[in-house]
Amino acid sequence: MTIRQIMLGLTCVLGISVGQIMFKMAASNITKYESLVRTSLQYLNIYFIISLVIYAVTTVLWVWLLRDVSLGKAYSIMSIAFFIVPILSSLFLGENLEFKVMVGAGLIVLGIYISIR
Repeated sequence: MTIRQIMLGLTCVLGISVGQIMFKMAASNITKYESLVRTSLQYLNIYFIISLVIYAVTTVLWVWLLRDVSLGKAYSIMSIAFFIVPILSSLFLGENLEFKVMVGAGLIVLGIYISIR
């Protein structure tokens, strides 16, 4: 993979990771046990809409990357999200960052390094 392809892949990973944080923020604004109509309207909150826009842009970039890179190599880069999402959730959502999660994520990153070389 070229540096440009790796950077494009990492951009997709970052977009997906930020989108996940925004989806969690959207979900936090949705109350439980409401009527179907009322619950559906709650999905129109700003976090959910921003998440959808981020995912749309990231999907276009992902398809563009797949023109030149095998799915196996491209998807291995996407696994970096398993490392980024827990860090972002700790920073922006106040969730606990468990050591074992970071060890597992580190092993995934090592596997990605091995697979794209």
